[in-house]
Amino acid sequence: MLEKKLKQITDNIHDTIYLSALESELISTPYFYRLHDIYQSSTVYMTFPSNRTKRYEHSVGTMEVASSILYSAVSNADNNIRNQLFKCLKQYYSDILSLSILQSGKQTAPYFVMCRDKIGSLFSGNNSSGSKLQKLVKDNIKEALIEGCFKDSALEHFQFYPMDIDQQKDSGNIENIFLYRCLLQAVRIVSLFHDVGHPPYSHIIEKVIEELYQKYSNVEGKNEWQNDRLENFRNCLSDYVTKDPEKAYVCQAIYSHTTRVDDALHERVGLSLLQSAINDVVPETIINLINSNKKKCCKIASSIYYIMVVEFAIAMLAEKNIVFKSLHKIVDGIVDSDRLDYIMRDSFNSGVDWGKIPY
Repeated sequence: MLEKKLKQITDNIHDTIYLSALESELISTPYFYRLHDIYQSSTVYMTFPSNRTKRYEHSVGTMEVASSILYSAVSNADNNIRNQLFKCLKQYYSDILSLSILQSGKQTAPYFVMCRDKIGSLFSGNNSSGSKLQKLVKDNIKEALIEGCFKDSALEHFQFYPMDIDQQKDSGNIENIFLYRCLLQAVRIVSLFHDVGHPPYSHIIEKVIEELYQKYSNVEGKNEWQNDRLENFRNCLSDYVTKDPEKAYVCQAIYSHTTRVDDALHERVGLSLLQSAINDVVPETIINLINSNKKKCCKIASSIYYIMVVEFAIAMLAEKNIVFKSLHKIVDGIVDSDRLDYIMRDSFNSGVDWGKIPY
C-alpha cells in the first residue's frame, strides 16, 4: 500500500507543492520521470539562457494551479450549480460501482482486470443488488473517514468538504466528501500528466515527426536494414497518427473509452503513457492495500476510491458528458491551469518583469 509520507517539491513559482501518496508513485514512473529531460520552451534557452524550464516542474505547477481552480470553483458556485455537480458525480459513481463490482467479469479495463479478483474478495456475498451495494460502500466510506483512512496533507488544503466527520452537520454529505476527494485527485492527475507525451524540444520535433511519418508512410528503403527501420518507425506512430477510430490507440477504463483522434500527437501519446502509469501503479496499490492489515472498511473505501479516481480522470479526458467536459477545461480551456503556470514560469525564468499572476 502507498505509504502516507509527506512528500513535497520546492518550486520557484508556487513555493512548496505537496504530493499525495498516489501522485508520488505516478511521478516516479519512467513515463513521467522522462519529463526531467524535456524542455518546456523548446529552443528558447538559446535566446534566454536562464529559461531552461523542464516539463517536469511545469506539470507539477499545473497540478497545483488546477487544484486551486477546482477548489475556488466549487467554493464560489451557487448552491444549485454545486448540487447539480454532485448529482452528476453521484450518478457516475453509482454506475461505476455497479459495473466494477456487480459486473466485474465483463470488464476489460487493464488496470481493473489486474486486481479484479482481489476486489471481488472484499465484496463476496454482499453484492446481490445495486442498492445494497451502495449502502454497504457508503457505510464503509463513513467508517473509513472516521478512521482517517483518507488523510493526505497534499489534498487537505484543497478539500471543500472537511474530512473530519465530527465537523459535518449533515450526515448526507458522506458521499459528497468522498466524491469531491475523488474528483480533486482526478483533476490533479489529469493536469499532472497533461504534457507527458511531449517529445524532446516539444512542438518543433512533434511537427517534424508528423511530417516524417507522412513522407515515409508508403516508402520502401534501399535495403533490408532501412526497411526494418522504416517499419519500426511506422509501427511506433501509427496508433497515434491515424484518424481512423478503429485503428487508433484506445485508452480503456471501466466506463469510458477514448481515442482522441482529433487531438495533437503529443496528447494522444500522452494518453497512452497515462494509461501505462495507471496500469503500473493502481493495481499494485489496490492489491497491497487488500493484503495489508488495514481494517476492512479502509480496504473497501480505498479500493473504490482508486477506481473512482481513474474513472473520473478518463471521463474528463474523454469528455464523457457536459460536466466532465467542463471539468476538463480546468486543464485544457481558454484560461486554464496549463497557461496560468507557464505564463508565470516562463516569464520568471526568462528574467522579464511581467507575467506575474496572483491567485
